[in-house]
Amino acid sequence: MNREILKRFSIFFLLFCVGLPSLAVQKVWENNNINTFSLGNPVNVSIDSDGVIQLTSEPKLIAETSENYIVDLVENDGILYAAGGTSGKIFKIENKKITEFAEFKNEKILCMEKTPSGILVGVTPTGNVYSIKWNGEKSLFWESKTRYVWSILSIGQSVYFVTGKEPMLIKVSGFSGSETLFKSKESHLSKLILYKNEYLIFGENPSGIIYKYNLRTGKTDILYDSPCQEITGIVIGRDGDICISGVYLSGAMLPALLTIPVQGKAVTKETTTEKSLNEALIEKETLEKKGVPKYQSKGTGAMMFKVGIDGVLKEVWEIKKNFILDSYYSSRFGWLVGFDTNGLIFSLQPEKLPGLFVKLKSETIVKFKNINNRTYVLTGFPGSIYQLPEFISNHGYLESDVLDAGTVGEWGRIFWEADVPAGAELLLYTRSGNSEDPENFWNAWDGPYKNTGELIKSKPARFLQWKVELRSILGEKSPKLSLVKVTFKETNLKPLIFSLNVVPPEFSALIPKTSLNSRQENVFTSAPQSASLNLPLKNTSGMVKVNWECLDDNFDSLEYSLYIKPVRSEKWLELKKNFIETYYEFDSNFFDDGVYHIKLVVSDLPSHSSVNALENFQISRDFIIDNSPPLIIDQSGSEDKIIKLLVTDTLSEIARLDYNIDFTGWRSSAAKDEILDSKVEVFTINFGDLEKGMHFILIRAVDKQGNPGYLRKQLEIK
Repeated sequence: MNREILKRFSIFFLLFCVGLPSLAVQKVWENNNINTFSLGNPVNVSIDSDGVIQLTSEPKLIAETSENYIVDLVENDGILYAAGGTSGKIFKIENKKITEFAEFKNEKILCMEKTPSGILVGVTPTGNVYSIKWNGEKSLFWESKTRYVWSILSIGQSVYFVTGKEPMLIKVSGFSGSETLFKSKESHLSKLILYKNEYLIFGENPSGIIYKYNLRTGKTDILYDSPCQEITGIVIGRDGDICISGVYLSGAMLPALLTIPVQGKAVTKETTTEKSLNEALIEKETLEKKGVPKYQSKGTGAMMFKVGIDGVLKEVWEIKKNFILDSYYSSRFGWLVGFDTNGLIFSLQPEKLPGLFVKLKSETIVKFKNINNRTYVLTGFPGSIYQLPEFISNHGYLESDVLDAGTVGEWGRIFWEADVPAGAELLLYTRSGNSEDPENFWNAWDGPYKNTGELIKSKPARFLQWKVELRSILGEKSPKLSLVKVTFKETNLKPLIFSLNVVPPEFSALIPKTSLNSRQENVFTSAPQSASLNLPLKNTSGMVKVNWECLDDNFDSLEYSLYIKPVRSEKWLELKKNFIETYYEFDSNFFDDGVYHIKLVVSDLPSHSSVNALENFQISRDFIIDNSPPLIIDQSGSEDKIIKLLVTDTLSEIARLDYNIDFTGWRSSAAKDEILDSKVEVFTINFGDLEKGMHFILIRAVDKQGNPGYLRKQLEIK
């Protein structure tokens, strides 16, 4: 989970005015659902989908091995035998001492089953089943001639297997030898269980179908057709319903990708010809189907279904982005599912969304195992074994995620909502610091707080963390916490001004990029006139545009005021006051020509009283208001065919000079020095090629603010 994104505490910026002398901005962090509570560190507490925290089972670490993960577990005379998922070893665990019991070189263990004489072990890649007696003697029990033996079930004098690569349900009996009871056209069969001594239930991958095999009639039927690509758990609930968990992976190809073992948690594919999931579904044997419609999965995730033995769907859950590797039904806590990341075990309750049941220190929940009414959890990374008691812990706690106020200030009050029955206790604490890591020079825990709404005792700081402790004297009834709310009054900071831009009505944006400032012949030609010369002269009728960017670290609402003055004046004139837009326009024609400044004043008054509000200001660079046209001076004689012009402007540079002969359209002329960059420019226009007779000439000079000046001239060519 991305930490920045998961700072999802409900942060509201409220104005509190009741009972306060001023409007002080406060931040409020409210934790009242599973998303916000689960950001913290839960220990021996559960968080249901309604956001209620209470005590849960306390996992007891039985053993931690050198394996990456543990795939199966059996017990005999109080001694545990655990199968490693990477080394092919079986470990003997007795009185907390771990020793090596057996090893399968070049083979990996997938499953085990206890028999009166010892242990049956299914392996890959040979697909063999071995028998190991309690004295360690090993022998080949059955050769499947497949690649995987995923599950073994011993019933009376018979042993049942489900296999992969060549998926089959096989029965091995001392009376009749081996017998294939069912053969699939898919890739794998897995999760073999016994239902009320009448049916064998098992899953098919990657079709997601669950089958039931009738032990009495020998008939196989489809129990349920799920939209998953791999069945990861099948358990029987208290009411006899069948609880199924499965995973889906967008774009998955045959064969199944998520079956254990996985090497270094990487998903690997077989090096065989692969087919799409849809192709596989078309080719498989046609049987009567009961289930939900198939659909194209998008993304990755897990689905859980509760169905009757008749295949009728009763309830569905779905969890995105996480994979479930196994599930379990507890007589006390109900249906539990284990995830492949973060050591999470979730609980599924009727008509509710999944809730967090407990979090283990291991990374992956590989398998649940019930042995003599004791529940074990097998994990990966590291490969460990936990026992899960069927009663709640006497003590648990939840440390919240670190609350970041963004700035140093004063913590306000802490509120909570809880139900604390007799024989139970709930305690709340807080601590603060100025680094994001609570272990880095933070203050000690303060508390416990006795009543909701108490002032927070922790010292002023930027970061805060709260902790709730839940206690049950007899381990029977747990306190329940549903809300924690913390308030914070931050130190008010000045608004910041990042930019202030003033754009006068310059004509430069309308000047074509070609011909005007480049070398031109000073001889009249009959070249067609440029369409660009007919553009409007004055940009937006002399409007001055002002825009700015501001930021308030307190996230306060801001208001703005604008003022103007000539550079040499001391008096500011108000343009507009107390508005919220970040731009403004005004008509420069209201002002005399000259050089001006704009002043922007920003205030956080909308979020504060007049006593506590802060403001900041910035003055713009010089800008010109020029509403006067350039002056054109004719320095040639009345009969000269070459006209010499001196063009001057008081404030703005000359932008262009055009002329129009006998109403034929505007043509441009270059400056004498071939570049327009001054308030004084000299132009020379040669009319020597004009026809004889009287000609009317109109000359137009334009400055960079778009002001046009004109010179009218009559020229007679003899």
